[in-house]
Amino acid sequence: MDAAARLPAGMVLELCCGTGIVGLSLARRARRVVAVDINPVAVMNTVVSYQNRGLSEKLDAVVGDLFSPLHGEVFDLVIMNPPYIEDEGTSGDIAWSGGK
Repeated sequence: MDAAARLPAGMVLELCCGTGIVGLSLARRARRVVAVDINPVAVMNTVVSYQNRGLSEKLDAVVGDLFSPLHGEVFDLVIMNPPYIEDEGTSGDIAWSGGK
């Protein structure tokens, strides 16, 4: 979020949005934030996060796999905070599992 705060916003794409916190940190100065996650619960969390801060009009939240639901849209900034813990077969939670 610190690195993204120094970048111009415009049209922002947040991949693997989770709670939407990274995109939300840019939303006030962004024209629009498109948030994508493969997990529908994560997308709903993002929607609620924006609603709670009065920024729903800035958000387009989409369930999908990375770029697949974007249909050739163009963005000024692409940000991502992907799952990062190597999956050891214990949790099965895609929010944390980055795979092998």
